[in-house]
Amino acid sequence: MTLQSRRQALQSMLIVSAGLLAGCLGTNDNSASRGSGNEPTSAKPVESQEQGTAPPSTTRTPPGSNWTQLGGDPAHTGVADSGPQNPRVVWTLNLHEKITGEPIYADGTLYLSTSSSVVALDAVTGTRHWSTSLEGGVHGPPALSGSTLYVSSRRLMAVDANSGDILWTANGAGEPSAPPALSQGSIYVPCRDKRLYSLSVGDGAVQWKTTSRHSKSLAACAVGPSKVYLGIPTGLVAHHRDNGARAWNALDSSIPGVPSVESGRVFVGSSNKHLVAISANGEKLWSKTVGNRMNLSPSIFEDSVIVAEGLSKIQKFRTNNGSSEWSSSLKKTASSAVALTANAVYAGTANGSVVAVGQERGIELWRHAIPEAQHVRVAVAGGWLFATGDDGTVTALAD
Repeated sequence: MTLQSRRQALQSMLIVSAGLLAGCLGTNDNSASRGSGNEPTSAKPVESQEQGTAPPSTTRTPPGSNWTQLGGDPAHTGVADSGPQNPRVVWTLNLHEKITGEPIYADGTLYLSTSSSVVALDAVTGTRHWSTSLEGGVHGPPALSGSTLYVSSRRLMAVDANSGDILWTANGAGEPSAPPALSQGSIYVPCRDKRLYSLSVGDGAVQWKTTSRHSKSLAACAVGPSKVYLGIPTGLVAHHRDNGARAWNALDSSIPGVPSVESGRVFVGSSNKHLVAISANGEKLWSKTVGNRMNLSPSIFEDSVIVAEGLSKIQKFRTNNGSSEWSSSLKKTASSAVALTANAVYAGTANGSVVAVGQERGIELWRHAIPEAQHVRVAVAGGWLFATGDDGTVTALAD
């Protein structure tokens, strides 16, 4: 068979498989559908289609490390072990519904939140494992611990990561307004009743909730060793992890975005277009102009803090005094917090690109356009990069 014939045969198989898969994957509210793991997928193995090589699933292994919640960890540092250096598209697909958060990855499976469901895909091939419909949709990415996903929908819900079955619903808490943060056996979730809740990972029981209501629905929180940090309309507030009591309040006049924390210091973007560093006891350490309001968390690697979301450039500052290390143009506005490794900084853009720049000097390493994607968010693990767009596009990149 000629190369052209093989390509035509593969395209015909994919079209038939996509039709069969569409008929099998419909779910009712609060129900899950799961594939056997052996059926064809609507994901396109780009290497095999465009270059006539063997499909990626026969030559690739899944990432060996994980990215399990917003910002990669409960402190939202955005740090991964390694990312792609000279990537190619391994596979790409479109879920045909809005994706509401960055992808989550663990142990060979990619988890995605959408406006109506939570979805699990094989990370190497893009094959859909299961999809669970949720009446309230999903607010941001889920958080994963072991074999359980914690999802912010109309209530905080626990979902079996292997099957998609709903395990329990935290009816004792309010409706989440942001994705959960997961740390040391507790789930911290801001809710639309303007309170922050701490819930048990085992059954969703309320461990504590803040005694006073804030004046507006809350954004995502960051978790440090002894405190939980939360942006509110009047500033940044710290609550003790053990009982939820308020420790301090800072930034009285500016509305901060989602914070991140490292080595006793908290970093957050403010409504007056500044990046601000706060000490462990709530004192402002420094403030630097960044050019736009940031809603998502700064990313932190060793002694540097790096921001891009809402900006047309990536900026790197020293954590101790805020001095600028470098600024690198993205050409287009960044649509996500950055992911970091020891060698590179990765960002998604509003016009559907993924950009990597060097960690040391900010020099662009590579740029990859994802056709039809909008407002790209990224997660990095084990030499792979997973990118999602608001339009439902999901793409896997690897060397």
